Amino acid sequence: MRRGALTLALAMSIATAFASTASARWGPQSNCALSTSEHCYSIAQRPTHVLASIAFENTTPSADVPGGPEGEFATAEQWISFESQGSRYANSWIENGQIVGHGYDCCTPHSFYAEEQHWRGAQGWHISVNEGAAPLNTYNHYVLFDAERNGRWHVYWGCCEVASYGGGWPVWLTEQQAGMEVAAETRPEVWGRQEVAASDGGEWWPWTGAELARSPGMCLSYNIESSAPGNIMWATGCP
Repeated sequence: MRRGALTLALAMSIATAFASTASARWGPQSNCALSTSEHCYSIAQRPTHVLASIAFENTTPSADVPGGPEGEFATAEQWISFESQGSRYANSWIENGQIVGHGYDCCTPHSFYAEEQHWRGAQGWHISVNEGAAPLNTYNHYVLFDAERNGRWHVYWGCCEVASYGGGWPVWLTEQQAGMEVAAETRPEVWGRQEVAASDGGEWWPWTGAELARSPGMCLSYNIESSAPGNIMWATGCP
């Protein structure tokens, strides 16, 4: 799951720093692994100031995470964060999307949502994964929305609200990120794509000012089906 804001420069420096310490990794710089600090990403990201983050995530039928039953995973997801609103929110976020592996089989995506908090004196990590399968090769719809403008973030899968997170979050999200995260000891075969948007509760807006970032060993490009800012495709196994 997301471990703070990722920029291209940071991804490269993390990969280099970790290259001499892990026992089981993959990627051209041996930079990807299952441990918390060594996940790999292909994402779009941007600063913003909105009430809702919207993502359509598509995992293709070729997905294969061999270590999925043992906890390895690959996600297609969005993250929202709030660090620009105060240091207490550093490395804290809410996420929503779909995950392959994570104790399930090698190849089936499952919708999930999670939050990471780093205040109140201790780290708080909460995740919920749907036992049912999410459709493959389909743009599945995920939303995070502070409908009441009170710091309670409602989680939607498709048409329906499935949960909410409150307890100290700000009203406005100030960073949107979306894409692929991988944590695996051996390279999975996964590719997918996304379309993203934002809203204050009415009209949906396309992203502006999006930047792309990837870890070594991950592929990343604009989505050929819809190349608006933030709409990307990703895969494992690139140089």
